[in-house]
Amino acid sequence: MLNPRNYHMWKADMMIFLQCEKALNIALGREDPPNYHATFAKLESYQKRLGRTTGMIYSSVEPNIQAITNKLPDQNPARVWKALDQKFNTATFRSGQLSIRRKFQLTTMKSDSSIQDYISCLTTIQQELVGTPEEISDESLVSHLLANLLKKFKSVVDLITIRPGENETLFLSVLRLSNARLQMLFAKTRSELQLTIFQKGRRL
Repeated sequence: MLNPRNYHMWKADMMIFLQCEKALNIALGREDPPNYHATFAKLESYQKRLGRTTGMIYSSVEPNIQAITNKLPDQNPARVWKALDQKFNTATFRSGQLSIRRKFQLTTMKSDSSIQDYISCLTTIQQELVGTPEEISDESLVSHLLANLLKKFKSVVDLITIRPGENETLFLSVLRLSNARLQMLFAKTRSELQLTIFQKGRRL
């Protein structure tokens, strides 16, 4: 459900849903209605996909945002999609990109948050800057994550980094682990982490 704080996550999910319905190009304004020479089957297909796109977008936003889209001249999905992007996509502007990047740099793990919540917060910020000059690489994300964990995770960090000066190849390999894999690593016990990293080192 779209709210003022999760536009980029909502957009990524919605693009997948629309793609599955073969309606993404309608939402993006890249598919025009069939001309009057089109067959009945093509016209019917377009109208069905248009209706699905309109309904999916409208029903996936919070009521206060529906109030914004209701002010548009019509509920054409391409018009609504563009209006939502202009309203909530702060990364469209250079100043917004720098602001998001600064937010990333200042984000640290709080004592009352879980490791999953912390990773989710960082990956959400990372997603906002995808495709911009301020894009955050996976390596930068993981480095920031490890540097700003609570002290109680020190042993886990030590296991993951394995003193990079002595084993740089393994260190870089671990840094390139996916975010989902990192969450799994942090959920393991110390002994399981040792076994995971040992086995990964043997495969290098």
